[in-house]
Amino acid sequence: MSLPEDFAGAIVWEWQDGTFDRARFDLTPTGWDITGRHGETRYVIKLNTDHEPTSLEATCGDRTLSLRRTAGGWRDDDGTLLPNSAGARDLDLGWTAVTNSFPIRRLMARRRGHGRFDVLLVALPDLDTRIVRQSYAREGKFWLYVNHDSGFSARLEVDNHGLVIDYPGLCTRRD
Repeated sequence: MSLPEDFAGAIVWEWQDGTFDRARFDLTPTGWDITGRHGETRYVIKLNTDHEPTSLEATCGDRTLSLRRTAGGWRDDDGTLLPNSAGARDLDLGWTAVTNSFPIRRLMARRRGHGRFDVLLVALPDLDTRIVRQSYAREGKFWLYVNHDSGFSARLEVDNHGLVIDYPGLCTRRD
C-alpha cells in the first residue's frame, strides 16, 4: 500500500498540551522523506517503499541523534550497533503520531488485521533509545496500539492511508 504520488504535503497534529507537530511527506525515488517539527524537536525520517524507516536524524535542544538501519540493526553516526536492535524495523518517536502509521500501513497493505513488532523507541528530551515490543490490532476503522513493555495502550483512529487522525489523550489531526 503506497501513499498516492500526489499525496506529498503536510500533516499537522495538535497535542493536548497545545503544541503542534508538523510533518511534511515528500516522495523520493526510494520511498518517502518525512521532515517534522514538534516544539524545539526536529526530525527527518527516510522510509523505503515498504514504509520501513531506513534512517533518522533528530535534534532536541543541543542533542542530536543520527541513526541508519542496516541488516544487522540500527547504527549510530560512528557505525556502532545499538544493542538488541537487529529485529527492530520500526521507530517510535514519542513526540509524533507519524511513526505509528508505519506498521499500520504495512499491515493494511498485507490485509492483515494484527501484528507484533520490535521497535526502536526514541525518548525526549535526551533522545535516548531502547527496544520495545509493540502490537497493533484492527478494530474497524480503529487500531488498538499496545506497548507491551510499559502496558500503555490506545485506540487510534486512522484515515484510509493508515495515518493517525486521533490519538486519544495525546493528539488530534488538524491539517
